[in-house]
Amino acid sequence: MHAARIKKSGGRKIYWLSPGWLENWKQIFKEWDAAKSNETFPQNDKAVLLDVVQELILCLLQKLLEKRDKFLLWIKTRASLGLESQN
Repeated sequence: MHAARIKKSGGRKIYWLSPGWLENWKQIFKEWDAAKSNETFPQNDKAVLLDVVQELILCLLQKLLEKRDKFLLWIKTRASLGLESQN
């Protein structure tokens, strides 16, 4: 992975980001002041977001599983109340 990042950077200084990092950046930088930010970010030529496709797929899958679970709970609740459909 490290070698792939070096190759992708083409010798430039990259600030590597992950979806999880983007989700939590406010917490990560909550104690940073302007001086620390100015010291850190100008050293990089650009930022690159990693693992986007995998993270998006996992997020979508999680949402689908949550919807499935809600549906199954709804079915179970209706069945336990004797409200299942009549054939």
